[in-house]
Amino acid sequence: MNPITKEGIKFYHIPKGTIVYRGNTDQYFKEGTFLNEEYEYFGLDNRVANIYGLVKSYIIEQDLLLYAMDNIHNVKQLYSIAPANIKKSITSTFGYSLGVGQIIRDSDELNDKIILSFICKQHMDGYGCNEIETDTLKNFHAEIAVCNPMLKVSLKEKEQYSSDYIEKAINKSKEKKMKLELERKRLQLSVRDSHRTPPRRPLFDDADDADDADDSKSISMKW
Repeated sequence: MNPITKEGIKFYHIPKGTIVYRGNTDQYFKEGTFLNEEYEYFGLDNRVANIYGLVKSYIIEQDLLLYAMDNIHNVKQLYSIAPANIKKSITSTFGYSLGVGQIIRDSDELNDKIILSFICKQHMDGYGCNEIETDTLKNFHAEIAVCNPMLKVSLKEKEQYSSDYIEKAINKSKEKKMKLELERKRLQLSVRDSHRTPPRRPLFDDADDADDADDSKSISMKW
């Protein structure tokens, strides 16, 4: 990715015509659409995309400037304008908080998407990262995330697989969905418990229940 600095902020320039890859077994069988119209994740090579499921390749249809989330100054800047819940997600998945001078990546589907949604709401094209250090011996892979992909990305082609490989990928996707559903239920219980009120008041506040529902829906498969 080609880095560009504008007004002290680092971006990655992704030129029109760049080929990117997306692994998602459900999406593989759908024609001409993204599962999420607000944003989508992509890999810069087939190897990374294959981690997440059956792969399609796409073409970037316009020049993109992606906010560099592997740059400590950028992460600090985003943290400074973020509300408390976004700050918590940044600390959780990029290891940043006030006084911390490095990025430690700990990818999490919920928190990654909370951060990406916030970036998209700042009217940016998305974010990009090269490999980032983790708290293990293995770095987290490079990735890009594009806001409003329906307007900026078009399908090139599907990768071809054997029937046995496809069957295994479908089973793996089902297992991941089951784990995700358990996590969604866990989050609902956790958020609901955090909003419990003293016995003399109603057990649940109506506004809190609405927030709980929104939070639980925000969890989804990252790619």
